[in-house]
Amino acid sequence: MESAKRRVPAVKPVVHNGKRYEPLRRPRDQGFKQDGGVIAAIDEASGAQLWAVQLYETVFDANEERDVQEVYVNSLRIDSKNGSLIATDELKRRWQIRLTDGHVTQLPAAESRK
Repeated sequence: MESAKRRVPAVKPVVHNGKRYEPLRRPRDQGFKQDGGVIAAIDEASGAQLWAVQLYETVFDANEERDVQEVYVNSLRIDSKNGSLIATDELKRRWQIRLTDGHVTQLPAAESRK
């Protein structure tokens, strides 16, 4: 029997200059207040986590199930021109994470192509 819990999107990690960038698994175990929207930088050689950053804050309604309110990252890509990682979430919001220090900036919505 399948769980009624919502499935977390499978996001392929991105590797760049010896570092792997991926959504952090179980971020609340590391003190974050939500499960979605947290990205980690991992050293490929050692497997050590270098940093983790929360892209956005999800405000939860206590009257609703928490898992259905989570918003997850569903894609990652490197923008080598800007030295950053671009993350898109399930609401189609885009975030730029500077690779040197994990600084986060929300990007304008992508224009739709007609």
